[in-house]
Amino acid sequence: MTIALAYNSSEMVGAQRHGPRRSRPLSVTLVTWGVFILGLANAWRALALYRQSDLLLELGTSLDPRVRLFLALIWAAVFVSLAISLWRRWTTARFLTPALILIYSIYELGISSLFALSTESLEGLPANLAIVGAAIIFSVWALNRKAARQYFEVRK
Repeated sequence: MTIALAYNSSEMVGAQRHGPRRSRPLSVTLVTWGVFILGLANAWRALALYRQSDLLLELGTSLDPRVRLFLALIWAAVFVSLAISLWRRWTTARFLTPALILIYSIYELGISSLFALSTESLEGLPANLAIVGAAIIFSVWALNRKAARQYFEVRK
């Protein structure tokens, strides 16, 4: 009986090791969660802008909050869709992710730079650029290293 149990357990280990489904590399998981969190953050921003739009319109902000609300909804949809496509192993998501992070970063830094009313608000620009650069470089590396390429090439 103990021999049969040992045989069955070694058989199960072999089946797990050689199964048709490969595990997701940690780097791909981190990028997927990061993109998903960016989508959630934009959805949260859209909700906050919706709830505070009357106040912001009364104060006469330089950029209409309804425009920012609309753009936040678009970015939320883009990033959640991108996270789903990474999760589903769509190869084009490997290339779209760094590009969309770059475009989003240009949008965010552009909004804060163009509509900033004080010079103090621009003091953090070098740090923001460094963080954005690190995020883009990490996403390029994480999605294009050998393990990630193999993960995206093998379909379920």
